[in-house]
Amino acid sequence: MFKRVLTLSTLAALTFAASPDTASAQGVSVTPFVGYYAPLGTLLKEGATEISTEGALMFGGRLGLDTPGRWGFEGTLAYSSAGLEDVPDDGSVMILSARALYQLATLGMAGSLHAGAGLAYVMRGGEFWDAVDEGGVEGINDFGGTVGLSARFPLGPTMTLRLDLEDYIYSGEIHDDTDATESQLQNDLLLSAGLSFGF
Repeated sequence: MFKRVLTLSTLAALTFAASPDTASAQGVSVTPFVGYYAPLGTLLKEGATEISTEGALMFGGRLGLDTPGRWGFEGTLAYSSAGLEDVPDDGSVMILSARALYQLATLGMAGSLHAGAGLAYVMRGGEFWDAVDEGGVEGINDFGGTVGLSARFPLGPTMTLRLDLEDYIYSGEIHDDTDATESQLQNDLLLSAGLSFGF
């Protein structure tokens, strides 16, 4: 009886250790991705004037580091040619972020689910924002935080499909030397899919 229990316990332990959905193995990963950038808030609101960023495709890449346990860390660079609603000038948004990831759960042999949180910097460019910047207006770029969920599905020994939902949270306040707009809480969502390559 004891030998049978020992044998079953050993097999279970080996299966768990060998499964790709357990705590991540240590290593570096590179993940190019494409997604949809969906800002939910009004960026500028002054009287009857409201300016919001349009939703648009976003492209980028992630550089990740997985530890032997459940924790990981990654940096993200993303770009979108998102313009402004009802403004004909070109616009763009670039996001830099750094965050920690924690493996919440495994999905059997299929993959794993992770939660992440960290810091982000949102930068705006294009004809409209370049003109605003040249006019001495500040606040077109914002520091904030980011939270999100990530699902990973192994496709091979070194390749993984990733699906990510991220929320970039910050307070937008555009101002010059004499006046400032009302601070607006921003929630910029990014839903993306990418292929992660491990090294």
